[in-house]
Amino acid sequence: MRTQRNATFMRSLRSGLSRRITSTKIVDNNSSSNNSTNIRKAYKVSKNNGEKSTMPSDDDGDGDCDCDDDHSFVDEDETEIVSLLDRRDRDHETTAIASGPAAGRSNINKCAKKAKSKSKLKTTPWVHIVGVFAMLVLVLLIATISLSRSSSLLENKTPSIIANHSEIINESGGNEDDINWFELHTGNARIDRAYRLAIDELHQNIKHDANGSPYFVAGAGWDQLWTRDTAFAVEQAAGLIQPDISRKSLENCTEVASVWNGEHHFSSTFWLQDVCGHFGSWPNLTDAIVGARGAWHLYLYTGNSTFLEWAYETTVSSLLRAEYDALINEEHAYFKGGLFGGCSSFMESNSGYPSKYQTNGALVGKTKALSTNILYYNGYYYAYKMAEILIESNIIRNSLKDRSKALKKTIRDRLWMEDKESYAYFEDEDGHLVEQTEGLGIALLLLSEDFESEHRIKMLFKNVHRTELGIPSLWPRFDLGEIGEVDMNEDFTDIAQWYHNGRIWPFVSGYFAIAAARHGRPDIFAEEMAHLIDLSEQKNTFAEYYELDKTFPEERSRQLWSDTGYLGIVYKGLFGMDFQTGGIEFSPSKVEGKNGVLKTDETISLLNVKYRKAILDIHVTGFGTNVTSFKLNGEVQELPKMDAYVNGRQLIEIEVAFPFK
Repeated sequence: MRTQRNATFMRSLRSGLSRRITSTKIVDNNSSSNNSTNIRKAYKVSKNNGEKSTMPSDDDGDGDCDCDDDHSFVDEDETEIVSLLDRRDRDHETTAIASGPAAGRSNINKCAKKAKSKSKLKTTPWVHIVGVFAMLVLVLLIATISLSRSSSLLENKTPSIIANHSEIINESGGNEDDINWFELHTGNARIDRAYRLAIDELHQNIKHDANGSPYFVAGAGWDQLWTRDTAFAVEQAAGLIQPDISRKSLENCTEVASVWNGEHHFSSTFWLQDVCGHFGSWPNLTDAIVGARGAWHLYLYTGNSTFLEWAYETTVSSLLRAEYDALINEEHAYFKGGLFGGCSSFMESNSGYPSKYQTNGALVGKTKALSTNILYYNGYYYAYKMAEILIESNIIRNSLKDRSKALKKTIRDRLWMEDKESYAYFEDEDGHLVEQTEGLGIALLLLSEDFESEHRIKMLFKNVHRTELGIPSLWPRFDLGEIGEVDMNEDFTDIAQWYHNGRIWPFVSGYFAIAAARHGRPDIFAEEMAHLIDLSEQKNTFAEYYELDKTFPEERSRQLWSDTGYLGIVYKGLFGMDFQTGGIEFSPSKVEGKNGVLKTDETISLLNVKYRKAILDIHVTGFGTNVTSFKLNGEVQELPKMDAYVNGRQLIEIEVAFPFK
């Protein structure tokens, strides 16, 4: 059914989506497979009458867009959105482009067989006998070397780590049913208690549908599936801990909708837009593209290319819809200074906006928020990375990449406040900047690949406001009159009238803490981590948000993304796990924090971590942020990285120290 809808969608694109559609013919070399009718969506930048493209140039040869140069972007007459033809209609006489990893491997195997048949030599029986004998000798030699390596592993220079590692594994039991997955040992009772609480609450937020299929709900008070809660949670930690449930949840965060292309309507599958009471839904709210973040990181955790292909199609469809419904551009040209309109991500309430926007979703839809536009930058960038993995055509990959670069430049040019050396919360309907800072937008920007300069990163950490409990959702608070005054002892009849206005949201704190660790600010990382531990101890839960006096309404306890906010701090900050397409790079931030609040044992351990086809046991020894030694299964590695394609149990030993000043 999904394929049929996508085919209808593509026919609509072909008949009238762009002003001048250029057909792109691609050979399907795997047309006999079950995926032969799976239709691609794509973008193409065409040249009009041989004119030079006005996309950003790469004058310095660094392989990236020179965003600070004065380039104009894609002109209306030079940008086309085109469809790739249905594979059954493709011209089999043009250059072949594989439709995915499976097709690529199939083609390679066919070529290999042809080459083998052409070069086949006549051999005599005694030649075969000699060959078999030589092969047996080689196998014995390899086995001897492997045994030697295993023996040397036991004679490692750090026998105490390996001994402790063996003892802990033995305590866990001999089979998977007895293993305590994702087990943390730091020697700090508060760190470990908060970790166990977050793990426990994450599993409490798993529900089952009528068919018994599990999925994530947002938490207490929100006993249903939400796209943004799910996507952010999957990225931070849920996708690593519960990959199957994360996949099913993301797949349920979609909708089939109709889009008007200027001539007629067409339907496709898109990331589902969440709905709010004060501002409505699409296109007043447009952050549904957040699904791409969750999907991309789930792929990094699992390597599931079948899921990736589904996520790619859904993401590209969603980007197409947003370009028609949400891209605000006064010059009526794609990406020539355009930004996406719509409410800021997650702060979709009266409390997150000045008074003139109260319950006026249409007006909010005309604003351009930092967080939402960063999510669209991520959407284009991740779609480009997905297309690379799926061996998509150069036309599609380059078009997605060009759009990500163009949007990046516009965000950096229009939302940056030079006098404050920070980013604005949003640009209003009249083109004026609203100078509050947005915690989530800043954190996502800092974590976005290939986005910000080192100078601006330093300025952001220096100038962003942090309260005594950490980074707030926005600051300074808007003056909302009486609705902004809250008595925690009163009945919470309409929490949304005030809860976004400068409160502490743990999932935002989690993102900001990880960003601080990645950018060499262990002091900020430690403070944000300590604040979340403290807040979780107030009523033994990770609540949706907190007042600055640490109180919160009990009906907003046990929130999925708050739990994963802390878990992400542990995995990606404390243990420094940076998940990449080729594996995991480690850069721990093992610091004590103010007054030793994060003081741990000399060696901390994260055991039984399920990652793709491997089980990881990670030990970090010492204190600091610089990796001085990295061993994989007892062997010193040149870089602190582990390959994505390892199998079985892997012992990872990391030593850290503070850098010399």
